[in-house]
Amino acid sequence: MRLAFVHKNFRELNFEERAIFVLSFTTLISSYFPWFSYPGNDGHVFQNIFQGETFLLGILIFLSSLIIFLFFLGKIFELKIYKKLRKAINKDQ
Repeated sequence: MRLAFVHKNFRELNFEERAIFVLSFTTLISSYFPWFSYPGNDGHVFQNIFQGETFLLGILIFLSSLIIFLFFLGKIFELKIYKKLRKAINKDQ
């Protein structure tokens, strides 16, 4: 029951926020799997998101997913930095 607030906070997210959170986590995990392969001298060569000619695009996708994931993780775990950010936003309004 110590982490019951995590379940409560996850349930308080609306459908769109849950979908974004789960999909950003899925993107972070799937970036380590092979994304494409091509025939090479020693058989098929498999490349993940961080290899090949498009590694900059892969790093951009990974970092943007990481930022989104960490934002929602802070919201779910009620981290202090998220509370300060929320107070700053509410103060400006």
